[in-house]
Amino acid sequence: MNAGGHSEPKTREAFPVEVVRQFRRQALAIRRTLRNIGPHEWCRVDFDAEALIGVFASLSLRPGYRLLTYFYHSNGNGNGVVVAFPEESDAYRVLASVSAGTPISWPPTEDAPMGPMEVIESDGSALAYLSASLLMRELREVGAEWHGVDWEEREVMAPTRTYLAGRSRTAKHNQSLQNLVDELEWPQDKPAIESLAPEVRFDDQVVQVVLHTFTEMGRQHVTRWTDVYTDSYAPACESEEVAVGGSGFVF
Repeated sequence: MNAGGHSEPKTREAFPVEVVRQFRRQALAIRRTLRNIGPHEWCRVDFDAEALIGVFASLSLRPGYRLLTYFYHSNGNGNGVVVAFPEESDAYRVLASVSAGTPISWPPTEDAPMGPMEVIESDGSALAYLSASLLMRELREVGAEWHGVDWEEREVMAPTRTYLAGRSRTAKHNQSLQNLVDELEWPQDKPAIESLAPEVRFDDQVVQVVLHTFTEMGRQHVTRWTDVYTDSYAPACESEEVAVGGSGFVF
């Protein structure tokens, strides 16, 4: 992958809701194995962040690297951070030797040479790039509780290849999505719902993953996420609110 890009990708591939939902269900089940077992301070926790990578068959952790997970919990709120280290580094040996639950002043991100997505490898397929964009957000949500939650409250808008016809689960999903799109206010032209599907766009020099999510957090709104991949699986991320609706909820 190299820097740069064009306005029109040479190839693109869209993905249906079933693919996204299966990945998210499996990842959520793994994230929920992290329980509130620590002090009300930052501490290392025994959480298998590599199991999250294992949800995505087209991705793997680069050999020679390990992940550590840190967690903060206070009055029902929670946040976590996953950091990556060369397995043979002094920093990893020292930090991995600290017992889980031992309070620390702050997650040692300054000692981690790379974030976890920077040590991800893949088979280079369109599914791998979609997987990387989902994995990145699942890793950010590790340890999230109450006010720390964000990604879990966002529904990926993913109309399937079967459009609106019929009474199947696929058609019902698309019909509900069409109703939602019709109810929202779109500052620009209202899109056709098939254009909202998760899409991976390739050209000669860059790969983009485009997702649309809907949430009622704060207020009803749709966000377009554009992840730009150049020389690693840690993308540059852009977001834009593209539609709004009525009032939502707050935690």
